[in-house]
Amino acid sequence: MSRADSPDGGIHATPHPKPDDRRGELDLYDLIELAWAQRVVIILVFAVLFAVGAGAAIMLIKPSYEAQARLLLILDDADPSPGTAGAGGAFVLDQVLQSESEILNSDAVRRLAIREVGADALLPEGGTEADALKMLRDGFSVTRAPNASILVPTFEHGNPEIAALAVNAMVDAYTGYRRELLIGSGSEAAARQQTAVIALNAAQENLDTFLDEHALTDYTSDYEAAVARVQTLRTNLDQAETDRAAAMAGIAAMTERLNNVPVSIE
Repeated sequence: MSRADSPDGGIHATPHPKPDDRRGELDLYDLIELAWAQRVVIILVFAVLFAVGAGAAIMLIKPSYEAQARLLLILDDADPSPGTAGAGGAFVLDQVLQSESEILNSDAVRRLAIREVGADALLPEGGTEADALKMLRDGFSVTRAPNASILVPTFEHGNPEIAALAVNAMVDAYTGYRRELLIGSGSEAAARQQTAVIALNAAQENLDTFLDEHALTDYTSDYEAAVARVQTLRTNLDQAETDRAAAMAGIAAMTERLNNVPVSIE
């Protein structure tokens, strides 16, 4: 070290100048040259990362299939149209669709569907009825088609066959449940049907007896001919009454004229 005198008389050490130790800065061209030199390594790293990402996506993302159906709802012609005279508190179409959608998406219909096809069919890997009910709750939904009285039940599942089976089972269970609500249980409907068949057979026997007693071979043709004859007789009767009224008017006029004729002529 060299020494130098300071103004205060002290002696300070001054370091010798060192060589320039600044790092060299890389510009864009250096980076491009470095990347080109290591292109094989970069390509290999990118390929490995891409393969790992694609494999993870395939393993984590499972395919999903969606099965749909269409249910057309039509109001009964016997019910009064909303807004017309006598309609009273009749449901409008939106309320009907909302009510039917709630019925279709209810647990009662889900349980009927599970009993119809069985929990094993919906869960091939195994499971209880509660598991099948949870699966139907998670995968089943009901939407409405725009500007139409149509309900669209949808079921989403990883297996397309199970998706189709589930949505068909739900539709069948809904129609059966709706029919039961409308006409009662199956035993009651069968009893009413049997009673109606017995009444129909009795009416047919009475009709056959009536035709035999009156020698009628073709009841429809004979009935239409009789109606035509009655209509003809009624027309003739009306014409006769008209002629009679005209004759009575003529007689009245003649009588009046005779009454106006003097008894004697001078």
